[in-house]
Amino acid sequence: MKVTDGMIEVVETEEGEIAEAKYAKEKAIEKAKELSVVHPDKDERIGYYAAGVFINAIPGTGGIITAIAKRVGCSWSTAKKYITTMPTVRQAYLDECETATDMAETVLMKAIQKGDVRSARWYLERKRGEVYTRHTELQINAKNMQEMSDDELLAIIEG
Repeated sequence: MKVTDGMIEVVETEEGEIAEAKYAKEKAIEKAKELSVVHPDKDERIGYYAAGVFINAIPGTGGIITAIAKRVGCSWSTAKKYITTMPTVRQAYLDECETATDMAETVLMKAIQKGDVRSARWYLERKRGEVYTRHTELQINAKNMQEMSDDELLAIIEG
């Protein structure tokens, strides 16, 4: 068998990809070690990563698991497993979700304070729905429905 330049390029490419993958893994491990140094629960583990790695990666993500996993250098499912299983990680995650909610509410309140009618209407419909939502009452006797024609039923549905 004759070795061609194309074969050599393929081998070099595969070796390069393997080297890049190893480098990425080493960087993820270094990042995990950096993150785990700060939190007191850093040694609590359920697998490869310490709880502190996730606890320190969570702030600023808005509770988006993909963002947390990317910061740690793990898969989405691994991040989800730590959040679900470890109470300290779960609490940090819930705190971040509440922070994101608070930020959204702050934006909404600022819009309302500036006189944004659509934001005010949206807020009132959700917070005071019993007063500010249109209610439609429809009373139909089930026996009467069975006797109605298709056109009569469609008229009721369409209002």
